[in-house]
Amino acid sequence: MDDHVESGESLTFYLRTQGIDTKYVDSGDAAIALAEGWAPHMVILDITMPIRDGYSTAAALRRSKRGSDVIILALTALDEAQVRRHGAGFDAYCQKGTKLPLLLTLLASFVASPAV
Repeated sequence: MDDHVESGESLTFYLRTQGIDTKYVDSGDAAIALAEGWAPHMVILDITMPIRDGYSTAAALRRSKRGSDVIILALTALDEAQVRRHGAGFDAYCQKGTKLPLLLTLLASFVASPAV
């Protein structure tokens, strides 16, 4: 979720090129609705959003039936300390502008390795 359409669509395209099934929405309400119908493993939220910010979106997802166990990543221009102080229940944090391979490494850290 990102209200900056070009950024959101670019990240979605990049993740798809890496084999990740990804959907993009531009609002908190749309993210909640999408999570209810799609049941993603992870949700990437911008925090500074109009109408419903990433904090309230994360909280609503945590209260929802399908979103309670989803991994929620804050991808934001805000600094990590500020995000953590708010206590919105994010599982991970990534600063906007981070190189995409580093973001992929972070995302991969949440994927369980198959049993051998």
